[in-house]
Amino acid sequence: MIFILFFFSLSFEAGQRITALQSSRVKPYEDALEGFKKTAESSVQRLYLTDLKDKNIIREVRKTKPEMIIAIGFDALKEVQSIKDIPVLYFMVMHSGIFHKKEKSLSGVCINISQDQQLRTFELAMPHIKNIGILYDPEKTGPLVKRAKESAKETGINLITREIKNSKQVPPAIAEMADKIDAYWMFPDTTTVTPETLEFLFLFSMEKNLPVLTFSKKYVEMGALISVGIDPEDVGRQAGIMAKNILSGKQVRYEQLADAGGAVICENQKAAARTVVAINQKVARKLGVVLAEGVMGKASKVN
Repeated sequence: MIFILFFFSLSFEAGQRITALQSSRVKPYEDALEGFKKTAESSVQRLYLTDLKDKNIIREVRKTKPEMIIAIGFDALKEVQSIKDIPVLYFMVMHSGIFHKKEKSLSGVCINISQDQQLRTFELAMPHIKNIGILYDPEKTGPLVKRAKESAKETGINLITREIKNSKQVPPAIAEMADKIDAYWMFPDTTTVTPETLEFLFLFSMEKNLPVLTFSKKYVEMGALISVGIDPEDVGRQAGIMAKNILSGKQVRYEQLADAGGAVICENQKAAARTVVAINQKVARKLGVVLAEGVMGKASKVN
């Protein structure tokens, strides 16, 4: 009896080692957490940021006495990134310049997809495309655009880029470059991607027969032609492996994350391993775009 009580006591303690702060109840976050649980081999106590309005978030998280905190989504990470005495592991977060210095307690899986991989998929799907436009805020996605330009040198694609400082500049800038480009490449940039700019972009896309290439299936569902994005459950599984390593005391050095100037701002991060291609078939028909069968056969379809 003593052994059984001791065993269940240990199991309960082990099950309470991880507290998840989740930005919202959206399906990609739920899928990512399920993937995390499959590899972390620990039960997770979950808190939703949306349920903690007007409360001290850090205090609420600390009440659970976690040995590790996982932050799912950008907003959740913003709330707990200042914690230094407990390991914080994030996922379903894109690098958006919120890391201001190296923190040994902070690690995670960045869901930025390799610009080289995106560009090569776009080229394979639409070999006829030669000129692609990009609008970006250098403070938000400067390093990503730089990598895209380097990747484009090895292809037959010409990138036409323009720096943007505020979202109001987006509509006239896209209109100005429309006659010079065959497609528009949307980057994960909070300056250029807003509800207002998206509404304009997708309407403009239909009017000008201008395909929109993007990084997330949700934008394909809204009106983009094709996306090269992440598999949320697989991202969660990657994070679960990292969690096991951290909690077991295993020292693992992951990739470095640098800012626009090349300074290292996060040393312990991984890039998403698996990508998923999504295609909006209705948009393809409206634009008269025929996509390569090799890509179509493997893509997730949106009608």
